[in-house]
Amino acid sequence: METLSTLLAPLQAAIESKNQEDGFDKNHPWYHRLTSLETAGSIDVEYQGEYELWFDDRTTVTILQDLFKLLTHPDVAPRLRSLTYLTEATLAANGTYDDNIDPLVDGEHQFPNLIHLSLAQGHGEHGYKILTSPPSGDDWYEAGVLARLLDKAPCLEDLVTPEPSNDRFFQGCQHPLQSLDIDAGVEITCPQV
Repeated sequence: METLSTLLAPLQAAIESKNQEDGFDKNHPWYHRLTSLETAGSIDVEYQGEYELWFDDRTTVTILQDLFKLLTHPDVAPRLRSLTYLTEATLAANGTYDDNIDPLVDGEHQFPNLIHLSLAQGHGEHGYKILTSPPSGDDWYEAGVLARLLDKAPCLEDLVTPEPSNDRFFQGCQHPLQSLDIDAGVEITCPQV
């Protein structure tokens, strides 16, 4: 079994390099931070920062997508208890900053112990946060990704999301979800299901 610190090491190194290059210390609002805690066989992860670390011509690290893929690792997914993603959304387009969590829900893995998932909400410096799903063919809509998440996380009790889910979210099996925090601060007309 690979340790979580070993799996996170490449992402941690990229984050540290970015923070040093930009001169960000831990008190700077754009400081990138990835923290994890392992206790009694459970894993809690928090990432604060942008979805990519560099936006110029060099090879970039798609930190958020890479983190989501790492969390589906067979040594991590069954032990993941909580995931929190925070961002100031400093780089956005057309007034929105999209969170794409598809890599977290694609594939055959399950999150049997995930009880808390929190995705950044509200207005950032340059855009309002929304939840998108590019595989839907129209990457401006949530397109059922939250329902897919519920299917993979049967013990999820607390969900914080920047955008409401589609109808499928409420049509599945009975679920232990106790808290659903939706930020509906941006108006998006979803296609008819």
